Amino acid sequence: MPRILKALIGVVLPLLIAACSAPPPPSSTEQSSASLRGIRRTELHPTNTKPTRHAFVIGNSEYQHLPDLRNPRADAQAMAELLTEAEFQVFLHLDTTRKRLLNALDEFQQRLVPDSVVLIYYAGHAVQVAGRNHLIPVDADLHSELDVETESLAVDRLLGKLENRRTRLKLFLLDACRNNPFPSKYRGIRQGLADIRAPAGTLIAYATSPGTVALDGNSLHSPYTASLLHHLRSPGLKIEDALKRVRTDLVLQTDLRQVPWESSSLYGEDFMLFPAAAELAPADSPGTSTPAPSLSRSHMEEAFAELMAQESASYDPEPQAAQWERFLRDYPDDFPHTDSDNDLRRIATQHLIFWKARVTEAQNPERRKAWAAGMWTEPHAGLEFVAVTGNAHFRMGNVLGDEDGEVTVRMVPRFWMGRTEITAAQWQEVMQSNATAKTPASGLKHKLQQGWQTLKQKGGDVIRKGQELWKGAAVKQGVSRKAAEDFLERLNALHQDRYRFRLPSAAEWEYACRGGGLPVRFGTGRDTISLAEANFAPQALGQRPVYVSGPKRSAEQAQPAPAGSFAPNPLGLHDLSGNLAEWVADAEDLRGGHFRSPGTALRCASRNRSGWFPDLETVGLRLV
Repeated sequence: MPRILKALIGVVLPLLIAACSAPPPPSSTEQSSASLRGIRRTELHPTNTKPTRHAFVIGNSEYQHLPDLRNPRADAQAMAELLTEAEFQVFLHLDTTRKRLLNALDEFQQRLVPDSVVLIYYAGHAVQVAGRNHLIPVDADLHSELDVETESLAVDRLLGKLENRRTRLKLFLLDACRNNPFPSKYRGIRQGLADIRAPAGTLIAYATSPGTVALDGNSLHSPYTASLLHHLRSPGLKIEDALKRVRTDLVLQTDLRQVPWESSSLYGEDFMLFPAAAELAPADSPGTSTPAPSLSRSHMEEAFAELMAQESASYDPEPQAAQWERFLRDYPDDFPHTDSDNDLRRIATQHLIFWKARVTEAQNPERRKAWAAGMWTEPHAGLEFVAVTGNAHFRMGNVLGDEDGEVTVRMVPRFWMGRTEITAAQWQEVMQSNATAKTPASGLKHKLQQGWQTLKQKGGDVIRKGQELWKGAAVKQGVSRKAAEDFLERLNALHQDRYRFRLPSAAEWEYACRGGGLPVRFGTGRDTISLAEANFAPQALGQRPVYVSGPKRSAEQAQPAPAGSFAPNPLGLHDLSGNLAEWVADAEDLRGGHFRSPGTALRCASRNRSGWFPDLETVGLRLV
């Protein structure tokens, strides 16, 4: 009997010990947040893991108090798969609360040893407050910008944790610049992410440029992550070159609306996720060969990206034209690759045409002298133009968070813009019509002069004295879209195509309104506006002005002021905010507000469709 009991104990006891020491089954949360090709743990172990490669991957799609996002969950899962193939030890977390995220990061940090390579990928909501970037967990419940610190995870805090571990290389991939999900009343919470300096040995890659919005995709992945997944997989491709190709993809796909951005302080040997193809091939494999990747394709994308970067730094037309001409010569139409190559050539051709036109313009002594002076006067009707230096990465839209609205990045080459709105005399000179300008009734004129004089006595910045205010040239009002096009046709015919005049694009108009792309609300070069600076009606339509100071006056009795009555903006342009609404080339929009508009309609970012203007009396014209 003791022998049988002893035998049973020898069999049962090991089973009991094994049962007690077995890990508990995964919770439903773990199963839902980490299910990836049958793997049901948040930690993914590749078969041949290099001990120095670690990745922390986060994808937040289903938010409890914020709008859901379509792509982050699938983006994070696909990125985890890719990094596992690249022999990273991957920690994947999907739809993570703040507490779970902090605990997981602490555990992740403890596993890092000196000389580790660390990659952190985040897809989901993120915001910037006071220049600091914050990743938003799915349970964040924010009622003001003061809650951000306690409800989110600050990126600089995350950087600090990794710095303490003395890792060799740190890579941050942030697909997190979606549209600001918080109400516009939260003034401290800014759209997009802030550009932060990368510590030594660190690369921070953003899905789009600082302060702008990245796009969610209509398919499984966001445009940024889809391109990352494609290029990071390329054997032998350095991380910097992969990100350059991603930027080229996004520039082409979004027409410059989304331009990925990096801040890097990497040093030492190059880093790539996968070794070159030659390193992957077996040492002895007779009878087989692997074709080398197309270097010409790689060079084409890199050359294009380099030219785009150089174009943003210089506006000298001859070198720019020569560079684009060389690019098209090096990569001709019969270059045997993909549709993407055709897109590169198409854009390169557009840039070449633009810069060749600037070269021709620069060879005209009259125009060259005008550019140097910054002013040019059209000889037939006396239209005055101001030279406006462009910008390759102008942030257009509600950059100050006044209201919901897209912020996009546009390339704005240098251009000439009318110093004032077209006057009635200039219109008549070109059209040879009997157009007459309205002038204010004497009683109204006297009242307005008194109002401006009162503002001046109280310290208002009135450039002209009241009695001189109405001596300027009357502006041409009541300009329909067709009338504007007829005016342009006649003006260009007068010059026999030596000069080409047109309506400004929306980007050009807004860039000029902001005084050359400054982060200001109004065409005065400031964030506020008053009756001393622009012609508008603060109480129009019963609306309560937000950024306006000054006395009340009747919108029904208002009249347009003569051209150039108010102080110019930093570029020397008058009345971009107020006086007359102005046509732009895009979608028959009208910009700038008018003499019957409330102050908010005068913002540079404000736009109105022409259908909202049943009375064309408030509409004028400015040319480029």
